[in-house]
Amino acid sequence: YQRRVHGDSSTAESTMAQVIKPTSLPKEQLANDRDRMLKALKEALAGLGGQVYSSLIMFPMDVVKIRMQVPGNKYSSMMGAFSTILSEEGFSAMYTGLSSELLKSGIQTFLYYYCYSAMKDSAKAAQAKDELTKKLQKMQATATALAEAKQAAASSVKPASKSHTDLPVWVGLAIGIMAGIITQTFVNPLSVIQTRIMTSKKSGGGSQGVFSTGLAIVKEEGFLALYKGLIPTFILCSNPAINNLVFDRLKSFYVRWLYQRQHPRNPNMMEIFVMGAISKVVSTIVTYPYIMAKVRLQWKGNPGEAHVKYNGTIDVITKILQHEGFFGLFAGIQPQLMKSVLSGAMLMLLLLLFGPPDAPCV
Repeated sequence: YQRRVHGDSSTAESTMAQVIKPTSLPKEQLANDRDRMLKALKEALAGLGGQVYSSLIMFPMDVVKIRMQVPGNKYSSMMGAFSTILSEEGFSAMYTGLSSELLKSGIQTFLYYYCYSAMKDSAKAAQAKDELTKKLQKMQATATALAEAKQAAASSVKPASKSHTDLPVWVGLAIGIMAGIITQTFVNPLSVIQTRIMTSKKSGGGSQGVFSTGLAIVKEEGFLALYKGLIPTFILCSNPAINNLVFDRLKSFYVRWLYQRQHPRNPNMMEIFVMGAISKVVSTIVTYPYIMAKVRLQWKGNPGEAHVKYNGTIDVITKILQHEGFFGLFAGIQPQLMKSVLSGAMLMLLLLLFGPPDAPCV
């Protein structure tokens, strides 16, 4: 072998070509693509189950949050809102719009995590291929590096989903935002319908359905009314992106810290829950003014009530600052934080327990 490497450069070049060749085999590429799609599907199903489960438990928080966000509400605090709704409308009012929430959250979570996982793994595969190409180009300078090149090429044919290559921060954020935009384009009509059901006084009896409400909106206001609040919704696509990014960095930092202390292991369930809660608090506080703007744009006052008209996201934020002050932008944040923290942490926990080893973002 040494004689071949040092005595015959043409042989070395042909051997290098054989090393590089397996990385482009169609069968290997198809297998990698299939593995990435199956991984994305598994992650999406895990996210779907976690979101539906958390929505069932935390839904009353969502009802209280939206009631506190609309202008002219009579609730001074989260507990006051709970007490008033229960005394005036009954326990069933706490689950007003549950069907629209389950439909919306199911579609939203499945699409988001499928798109996010698929795009993330594709980006990782492209990055790994680019790094391998650069490495092999450097190896070609000396024939003595053939053994190392063989090892690198052998590892490159494994599914990209098993790679531990870290993507740059901006790439992970961009992937999360793109996945969110794709998802919200499909689920925004359900969000408008849900807001109308939750804030309508007729909704306490539970007589309003998803499809009947949607048809009424289209009939009275036109089809485009189903896409009210789409711009702040697109801005809010940074929420899950920030959430996944913060969770990813917390998890990576913690694993490295354990390794440095010579206790290498994966985080346990409680640690995952805490990291999921912290990441959700950060993403919720950063994006909450746009959550408020989205609800105000999608809301429609009940007949006979004064209805403030808004001309866009900036107009919503400006009018809130003028009439309600800075803290008006954060009305209803207590139930939002409680719901987001508990459901977000639960989602991360279920996603990591039943999803792929590196979910939701590695």
